[in-house]
Amino acid sequence: MKACLFMIAGNLRMQEGHSDISRFDDGYRKKYPWSMASLSVAAISMIGLPPLAGFFSKWYLALGTVDNENWLFLAVILISSLLNAVYFFRVLEKVYMKDPSKPDEKTLEIAEYNEVSGSMLTPTIILAISLFVIGLANVAIVSVLLGISPV
Repeated sequence: MKACLFMIAGNLRMQEGHSDISRFDDGYRKKYPWSMASLSVAAISMIGLPPLAGFFSKWYLALGTVDNENWLFLAVILISSLLNAVYFFRVLEKVYMKDPSKPDEKTLEIAEYNEVSGSMLTPTIILAISLFVIGLANVAIVSVLLGISPV
């Protein structure tokens, strides 16, 4: 998840000269559709929503804390998910929603496709897709790691 987010930051720095979130706007979704889709997947995974890898990692951590009756750690896991949701939904809002405080510009018409080269974009997309694959195949992966047969 974080590797994907760092690659997206690098992609944006390469194309825009910055990776400053405060400068994001709704034109980014047109200029960088694949990077922004990867950003969305990685952000949702960091929050811990299913069926992405982040959900199952937090799920197994939460199950372990409940089994050990360690309620403080469970609260920390839940609070971290809530904070991630607040942070990342704000970023996604900047990318996918029009800013009402700005004048009615034709941002999407002005914004031109400016995605990074395939050599930089391909690993980013592979990481984003792997978040789905790991999330959907989590039972098999965990079973292999624990040395038990999958259910």
